[in-house]
Amino acid sequence: MASFKVVGNPRIVYQQTTWEGVADFNGELIKWRHAEDDNGDEFIIFDEEDGWNTSDLIDPRHIAIYAAIGEYGNPEDWEPGDDMEIDDEVIEDYS
Repeated sequence: MASFKVVGNPRIVYQQTTWEGVADFNGELIKWRHAEDDNGDEFIIFDEEDGWNTSDLIDPRHIAIYAAIGEYGNPEDWEPGDDMEIDDEVIEDYS
């Protein structure tokens, strides 16, 4: 048996949240992840050959998803069938 005394309240010192989803661009499915922590965020795309890799945010479809996360907020609120519309000037801001 081991015993110890807790000194102070445990607290979170680092936390990361990663959302995963699938976007349909005219029948082409893009599987994505968005990871966010105290140091910033990362947008990640799944490729059948290479697996998960950070997007360079050059592909306009990647930018559209990333911009939607920035503009619409937490993907937790997104529902299957939602139509996401992002204005060109907003997409430009995320390019």
